[in-house]
Amino acid sequence: MKLVIVTGIVEYRDDIAAIFKKAQVPLFTESETTGHNILPVNLQNNWFGRDRETYQAVLFFSFTGDEQAAELMSSVNAYNKQTELSYPIHAFILPVESWSA
Repeated sequence: MKLVIVTGIVEYRDDIAAIFKKAQVPLFTESETTGHNILPVNLQNNWFGRDRETYQAVLFFSFTGDEQAAELMSSVNAYNKQTELSYPIHAFILPVESWSA
């Protein structure tokens, strides 16, 4: 069993949910969250001339099987490569050593 965590900006909510469904993850949770950027920004490279310090984001997670987790990670990597996002989707797979039911 794995714990899969996926984060992205709120505009990618539907795409992330579709990735979970494509990977056949039968049950997942979604939560809105706010991301914070505290790193300094080079204003020469910032098109709008100001720093965006907070981002409306979503966090998805699921406890799922090894195969579904691997498929989900593969799909996230493919999505990021195909769409060349300014704010890519981030995914993490963590092992679950034990659980209670």
